[in-house]
Amino acid sequence: MVQLLLAAKRLVHYTQRKRKIALPNSLLLKLQRKYHTILNEALSEIELLPEPESKATRGLKKKHPALNLYQRFVEHKKSILAFTTDFNVSFDNNQAERDIRMAKLKQKVSGTFRGKDNGNWFARIRSYINTASKNNINILDALLGVFNADVFIPDTS
Repeated sequence: MVQLLLAAKRLVHYTQRKRKIALPNSLLLKLQRKYHTILNEALSEIELLPEPESKATRGLKKKHPALNLYQRFVEHKKSILAFTTDFNVSFDNNQAERDIRMAKLKQKVSGTFRGKDNGNWFARIRSYINTASKNNINILDALLGVFNADVFIPDTS
């Protein structure tokens, strides 16, 4: 599956470099068929795995981690392959994780935000800084602009 997804990423990158807006339908169908083939092969191997040991007497029966992963690939197929049909969708979620890292770090260091409003203000300020940074605006200039009534507003078109 890793090889398929990385190959799909390379195809999307190659297609974008050729200034095309989408992968050809024939290629999308091949990718989707290969995705299903891999899942079918995985399921046949998962069925051979031993049941995980569980000491619990109540509740849901524990599933093998491979089965959990398989079920996620089945349930979230559309999201996993979204980057192949919409070139605006990133292959990974690294940027989203980087954007929340600072808030999690602040929470870890200080234990928590002292109030709901403080967390909201922190998120608004970080969002403004991230937006300025992504638009190649000097962060210090953007922050000074806030106090000088010269607020940076990104072009949303």
